[in-house]
Amino acid sequence: MSKDVEYTPANSIKELVKERLLNDMINGGKFKSEWRILVVDKHCMRVISSCMRMFDITNNGITIVENLNMNRQPLVGFDALYFVEPTQETINFIVRDFENPSKPKYSAIHLFFSHPLSDALMAQLTESNAKRYIKTLREVNVDFLPVEAQTFSLDSPAMLHQLYSPVSNMVNAAQRAIAAQIATVCCALGELPIVRYSRNNQHNGVIASLVQDRLDEYLKYKDIPAPSGKQRSQLVILDRGLDPVSPLLHEMTYQAMAYDLLPIENDKINYQFEDASGSKSQKEALINEQDILWPHLRHLHIAKAINEVTTGFKEFVAKSKTKKLKADKVSVQQLSEALKDMPQHQEKMNKYSLHLEISGRCMKVFDEENLQEIAQVEQDMVMGEDAEGQKIKNHIPQIVPILQNDAVSVENKLRVLMLYVITKNGINDSDRQKLVEHAAIPRARQFAITNLSHLGVQVSVGESDKKKKKKQKRTERHEENVYTLSRWVPLLKDLMEQALENKLDKDEFSFVKEESAAEVSASSADSGATSLRSNKPGWATKNKDKKSGGAGGGAGGGGGGDAGSGAGGANPFGRTKSAGSKLIIFVIGGVSLAEVRAAYEVSQRSGRDVIIGSTHVLTPKSFLEQVIALDKPAAEESSSSSSSNGAAGGAGAGSPGDGPGGAAAHAESAM
Repeated sequence: MSKDVEYTPANSIKELVKERLLNDMINGGKFKSEWRILVVDKHCMRVISSCMRMFDITNNGITIVENLNMNRQPLVGFDALYFVEPTQETINFIVRDFENPSKPKYSAIHLFFSHPLSDALMAQLTESNAKRYIKTLREVNVDFLPVEAQTFSLDSPAMLHQLYSPVSNMVNAAQRAIAAQIATVCCALGELPIVRYSRNNQHNGVIASLVQDRLDEYLKYKDIPAPSGKQRSQLVILDRGLDPVSPLLHEMTYQAMAYDLLPIENDKINYQFEDASGSKSQKEALINEQDILWPHLRHLHIAKAINEVTTGFKEFVAKSKTKKLKADKVSVQQLSEALKDMPQHQEKMNKYSLHLEISGRCMKVFDEENLQEIAQVEQDMVMGEDAEGQKIKNHIPQIVPILQNDAVSVENKLRVLMLYVITKNGINDSDRQKLVEHAAIPRARQFAITNLSHLGVQVSVGESDKKKKKKQKRTERHEENVYTLSRWVPLLKDLMEQALENKLDKDEFSFVKEESAAEVSASSADSGATSLRSNKPGWATKNKDKKSGGAGGGAGGGGGGDAGSGAGGANPFGRTKSAGSKLIIFVIGGVSLAEVRAAYEVSQRSGRDVIIGSTHVLTPKSFLEQVIALDKPAAEESSSSSSSNGAAGGAGAGSPGDGPGGAAAHAESAM
């Protein structure tokens, strides 16, 4: 395997947040006691867990981590650090902890808030008995989850309903909350960005203005450094309705495919492990950047990922002392047998075993659910042409057999129907009803289609009043060789490239402060911006020499993607000097893993730091459920986590006779 597999993120957004919490909070006060108590609410516990291990905390003087909402015993001999959101509920808990002067919870308290405290809540604190015990009160301005080296989440899947549901009464509150959290991202990065927004949705402009107000306030109180001659970063705010296609497609890259097809919840997956004695047990694995293989594998096409794991394992075995394994014939069972002779390499062996298991299960579901045919139809629809470049005017003959196939799940039928409606820019109500009947979609699930209208998608049109929706101009990607099932490229990739080249349409992407336009032009010139599409991907793929991208695609034209370029294996933050200013992309309403991958690819090619974030990270299943819930009251809204995936199937591993090499060949030939 290439050396990229050894990559460990450095100076990533996760590392920046970790350092901020350690330096400004855990080690940021004058404490009476050597050992301290850390009290957190649910949200801030997730912030800490996203960038630190328990070892990092206990190694810095924290002896106990307690939940603010739980019944806690008094520990009067200790100082307590509170890391909480500044809400009415959390302030009430703090006040109650010290309301009895004879029985305080702790000897002293150090308050650290995830974002600024309101005047009203500050007054409540200062008027309470807790005031006597407060030794530190500070806003650390970290109110988001650093998901990956270049990815962050506000951990707020409910925002999609709050902003887009016709029955929501939370629009204004949601806009303010999102803006406040985005501002803390800029604060954590030490950036005062130029703020832009897409004009396709009214939420974008409102939130962008609120973000600017927050940033101006941070600048006033010196929480963000003032511009000092360096190129300023850009923050571009978009919304989910700009590209409703990408969250619905069946992706063939490793991370997106695994999160779509397998039951991965909160980045955890259960898998069957067999030790050297043949004993089988269920294990839980955490999939994140601490996994030595994951950063390199996650953005590779599934066929490439399987080949990389297999090759890497063979090299690993060849360098080891064991002679039990023959590198040319390796099965999953043999991996565990090798542990007996290589106990010092057990962790790495476990990772190889895990990723062979995950990739094998992905391919098993791919076959069992006939996803090759479904994905082919999806790609043809969104591209408006087949893999050979032939235009397709009528997709009905392609989709009806899928809709009538009882072996195809309701979810996959819905994804096909939703993509059809999106790419057609709406269809006649009677035609839609016929298709729904063909597919035997339960009535409650049909809202997945009609509720797309709340995201700005035209769903229903008459024969005489069909509107011509303005198509997004797509990037021509002639030189990018792609797999036939990976021809579509998220619209965000085009927009990220255009932003770095200062080619975003100024009418469609406005500046909050018009005078900032000149700064963007100067920044682009200083960085020596050139076309990001002049470099070819690092490895050859299928569907060679076919045009990908352009204006002919169904939903505004498709685009080719370097889905197997392995951009995730390199770390743009690890460069000694960036080639230019940062680009921060924020998507209101959820970001897909395909779009996350696109940010890494653009960063890799441009030499610029591209950071992508959203209210939450989507899987196709979570997006589907959230769209279905849009017309329901908030109490009925889907409560699925942004990182959860309950897709059925894929519980079993590949058949015992299939070695990893065979799986890779199968994946290659299928796509």
